[in-house]
Amino acid sequence: MSAAFTSSVESELLDLREVCALGYGHAQSIRSRIHRGEVPAVLVGNRFKIRRDDLHHLTKPAGPALTDDGGDLDALVQRIVEELPPLTASQKAELGQLLAVACQSMILTSDSRVAAR
Repeated sequence: MSAAFTSSVESELLDLREVCALGYGHAQSIRSRIHRGEVPAVLVGNRFKIRRDDLHHLTKPAGPALTDDGGDLDALVQRIVEELPPLTASQKAELGQLLAVACQSMILTSDSRVAAR
């Protein structure tokens, strides 16, 4: 194994101290989640290491989970519509402009991902 490969792999592995310093919780909590199989980790010597790409396993959504079929999304939109006051004409226009920009950005991102394949 080349030194460059070893170095790049090791730089992607974080020990629990580093993960805690990034704000992902207390070491014992993270260790417990590793033991329960919720977070992928490797043992290096007698210490757990977590790949930087696997840190998302330590986060939880703050709101309801949205599904691909839009089931929960519909409920969320309905709640927002019921709870918030109606938009003024200028607010509707501004929202339309923001959504148009967001949709265009999503299309460009999607196109670039397809082109990269």
